[in-house]
Amino acid sequence: MRFVWMAALLAVGLLSGWFARGARVSAPASPPSLTPAKLAAGGRIVRGGFDQWVHPILSCDLPDAAMDAHLAPVRARVAEAVKNLRAPGDIDALAVYFHDLDRGGSFGIDADHLFPPASLLKVPVMIAALRAEAAEPGLLGRTVVMPESWPGSSLAPEGSLEVGKAYPVATLVDRMIIKSDNDAKDLLHATLGPAAGLEVLHAFGLGRGDVDEFQRTVSPRSYARVLRALYDATYLDARWSAYAIALMSRSEFGAGLVAGTPKEVRVANKFGHRVDDRTTPPTRYLHDCGIIYQPERPYVLCVMSHGGTVERLAGAIADISRVVYRATLEHPAPRPPSSWPERATRP
Repeated sequence: MRFVWMAALLAVGLLSGWFARGARVSAPASPPSLTPAKLAAGGRIVRGGFDQWVHPILSCDLPDAAMDAHLAPVRARVAEAVKNLRAPGDIDALAVYFHDLDRGGSFGIDADHLFPPASLLKVPVMIAALRAEAAEPGLLGRTVVMPESWPGSSLAPEGSLEVGKAYPVATLVDRMIIKSDNDAKDLLHATLGPAAGLEVLHAFGLGRGDVDEFQRTVSPRSYARVLRALYDATYLDARWSAYAIALMSRSEFGAGLVAGTPKEVRVANKFGHRVDDRTTPPTRYLHDCGIIYQPERPYVLCVMSHGGTVERLAGAIADISRVVYRATLEHPAPRPPSSWPERATRP
């Protein structure tokens, strides 16, 4: 009888534990905080994702005096360039963020200044599409018909989407990034649903609210997280991160960052342009953020601006890109610690 009671008690304990565990598994978990975790020594970890079990690291900045010291002369050159470019008074804001991708170290000039992102938001929409494809293969091959009631964009590029014609999702992604096609972006966003783009934006801590170019603001520093995550393949896997960067490298925007680098250097970038008619006079915005594949030290450079003419802003961004490229060549990064693995030869 004693063993019967022991068996019964054990069974009850196991069942109780099973039900309790089941309740814990099925209970909805609150989304993890999107606020970057602060490190005691002044570094920062940026986490993203909404899974109840994991909280992925998107980027990690640890203070390293040796790595940051070599950037001091580069920052000084950029700060002088920004000062000179703003001196005439026709540029209201010019903000810069730089991050050395392989060696570490970063600096900013007004890098936390907030701007409406304009077409920079197309990169998170692309990431949402590629993330959906990775989860359920077949999305990129699905066709979407351009509806007859589509309002159309006044900034549509050459060869605009035709009403009533079916387009593969992959084509919409291509046009959205390469040509910065607003119609392709809006049709793609309608296909994915608003939650997809918002999930990506929230994961990177790029503000709250709707996916609207003026209700949401970003800074050069915060937007650079997206590019770093693509380079490091920490949000999408390596295959889809490479796919995204390859598309950005085919951008038809040849001014800005591209104009400030040698022709043989690969640049994967996305620009954003917007005119805000709600102000008098209208406020012009132009941004360009990208990965510059300098052979010895690829880096992220993000420049955001407003004021003046578009041509003036594009010229200023190109000047900053040129200064950064030359300064990083003249002030090479220190060799990594001997414990670091050797970097593979770049293609």
